[in-house]
Amino acid sequence: MATEFDFAHTSDVDEFEAGYKAFVAGQMPEERFTPFRLQMGVYGQRQEGVQMVRVKLPGGCVTADQMDVIGECVELYAGRLPTDGTLTEAPEKVAHVTTRQDIQANFVALEDVPAFLRKVHDAGMTTREACGNTVRNVTSCFLAGRCPAEHADVTVHARKFAEFFLRHPLAQQFPRKFKVTFSGCATDCGLSGMHDIGFIATHKDGRPGFQVWAAGGLSSQPMSALLLEEFIEESEMFVVGEALMRIHFKFSDRKRRARARMKYVAQKLGAEGFIEEYKKQRAVIEKTHAGDTGYVEAGWRTPTAAMPFADSGVVAQHNGKSAILLNLFRGDLTPEQCRAVANAARAAGTDELRVTAEQGFVIADVDADKVEAAQSILNAAGLTSEYARGIADVVACPGTETCRLGITSSRGLAAALQPLMADLKKDNTLAGITVKASGCQHSCGRHHIADLGFHGMAKKVAGQAVPHYQLHIG
Repeated sequence: MATEFDFAHTSDVDEFEAGYKAFVAGQMPEERFTPFRLQMGVYGQRQEGVQMVRVKLPGGCVTADQMDVIGECVELYAGRLPTDGTLTEAPEKVAHVTTRQDIQANFVALEDVPAFLRKVHDAGMTTREACGNTVRNVTSCFLAGRCPAEHADVTVHARKFAEFFLRHPLAQQFPRKFKVTFSGCATDCGLSGMHDIGFIATHKDGRPGFQVWAAGGLSSQPMSALLLEEFIEESEMFVVGEALMRIHFKFSDRKRRARARMKYVAQKLGAEGFIEEYKKQRAVIEKTHAGDTGYVEAGWRTPTAAMPFADSGVVAQHNGKSAILLNLFRGDLTPEQCRAVANAARAAGTDELRVTAEQGFVIADVDADKVEAAQSILNAAGLTSEYARGIADVVACPGTETCRLGITSSRGLAAALQPLMADLKKDNTLAGITVKASGCQHSCGRHHIADLGFHGMAKKVAGQAVPHYQLHIG
């Protein structure tokens, strides 16, 4: 029996709609409405009069029917003209895959947000706590549940962890955001080293569990995570998570926003002091988690091969089926392409779809004799699986197109690099190189961990601030 997950609550949408009406009526000041809408996954953009709406997909998991709904929401509500006159033509309507395995839509008028949220909710998805000072979307490996190298299907753990801490009282008033990931093996596709908590599935003496890393992060001062626990039982993930969140809640700097991340707590306390504080916090709540259990549905197993790769983008799963990896230019899908992905999955007889932290897409559990039919539908919509996850898959944050913090046009850079990558992706020596671009120091494009990273900055030239890139290599 499949594990059930409960993310969507009608009360969230009702609460947002009531808050929106209060704001419009002048009964809620803007300084109160801003954190309120952020809590519900609604960001203000660089342009006035339009919003970005972010749909939270724990573990990157999404179904064909949900992709239809996302495509419908983008078609109905995205692509509105800003009210400040910065654009004279309506922007393109796209569903954008983020580096945290969310899907977001830009240029949504505020009055359309309640209807957008309700459609998402009715399809079993949520935007709650996709933004703001909360536990952000919990991520996992791009091929979790199907990878020959994995110890377990960590999408089960990612979704259960996300479900447990969604709306959790402790996570409603954090000093800043809190990021968690799960990886299925030591290859660590979830990138534990740059997260507040990273769980890496493993076995010890025949017992399944996790190695735990904590207090990592990128942004303007990258810091590698600390090895917190060499091994914990599967059932301990909630108590570990809550103990670390208590540290973040209690010790992270609430006066200096730029330093209100857990990595600075670890820096201040030192590795030994941080681990000692973790043990203290854990001892306080240990009894409340005494009944926590593991998940049979995670399918713990012994790894059988390395993580698969193929130029075709069609890779072998550990269960004998195939996964189709899609190369999405800048992580974008048009409404038509959202529907094409859904229809391709149906033609392949599967409902196992994933968005990836590299802004890609995976259709998993495809029988070998149905790959061609699925790819035919994808190709007709302008989607391809060739050279997915290689040098041609340039990761780029929104940058100055929509983000208020953007300094450079990282998406513009990705477009400029695309013709060059068309040839380089066929070179076996270069094909596996990763290229990532961020429009500012906050590293949403994760430039720090790329083979070739572009860091958007401003530099004074003749007394004027001019956008430029700092290059990170290796």
